[in-house]
Amino acid sequence: MKSLGPLTRAESTARISLVVYSSLTLLATAAAANAKGYLDSLGELTFVLLVAAAGLVVAHFWAAVLAKRLQDMQAPSGGWLRAEAIHSSSMFLPGLLLVGAAWAASLLVDDFEAAVTLGMCTLVVALFAYTWVGGGSENRRDDLLWALGTAAVGGLVVVFKVLI
Repeated sequence: MKSLGPLTRAESTARISLVVYSSLTLLATAAAANAKGYLDSLGELTFVLLVAAAGLVVAHFWAAVLAKRLQDMQAPSGGWLRAEAIHSSSMFLPGLLLVGAAWAASLLVDDFEAAVTLGMCTLVVALFAYTWVGGGSENRRDDLLWALGTAAVGGLVVVFKVLI
């Protein structure tokens, strides 16, 4: 990414895949922490998810910087670093959505477990919509199938959380 101008198709799909990756990672984090009873409040869940989301941002940014350095055999430019920092920060958005959805769900249900599960389901629905709309190919049927596949993977994480 050389500029902050319009995204190329490759850059756009890279962002979509990063959001999918971070969403699924955060769903798994919520499932693992909550299913075993390690967390018993939305405050604790919020802390865990936001720290995990921040960790994803930092890990992706550093991996991208390292890959750029190894590929070009020189340090990345300041402009490239700024653009990559913006790109990497998109991985934080699913964490905010999951936390916000869990808090909103807690207004509807009194049960912590149910609020977390509803928050996770909200993220799966958002993941489906984002993947479908972001697919942007000429074959909308294929975009729909890929979005359904992505949502199915997220749904499996939710099912895993509920069953354990």
